[in-house]
Amino acid sequence: KQWYQRRVAITAGKDIQVNDSLTSAIIGPRGSRIGSVRKKTSALIKIGDDKSVVDGTRNITISGALKEVMWAFNAVKGLILDAEEEIRRNNAPKETTEHSGYPTLPNRL
Repeated sequence: KQWYQRRVAITAGKDIQVNDSLTSAIIGPRGSRIGSVRKKTSALIKIGDDKSVVDGTRNITISGALKEVMWAFNAVKGLILDAEEEIRRNNAPKETTEHSGYPTLPNRL
């Protein structure tokens, strides 16, 4: 008797809502960041166009095999966290010197 192993492809889909101001940082220059995620995970990643933005939120849809979707979801979440951190760094108050000529102590001591 011959036994055949059946392969069942489990597919999945995941939607992520992201602040529209983060979209360009997620996509990257010429699509390099999101393109890298697509290539590494083989997942289908669709980013909503400008017409789909509602209340400043854009939808990102990830679909494919379950493992691919999970990898891509984690990678996209990483891109979102990186973009948020970059915005925080750019908006952080600059350290200044007081009139005495001595620098002020950073708040993180």
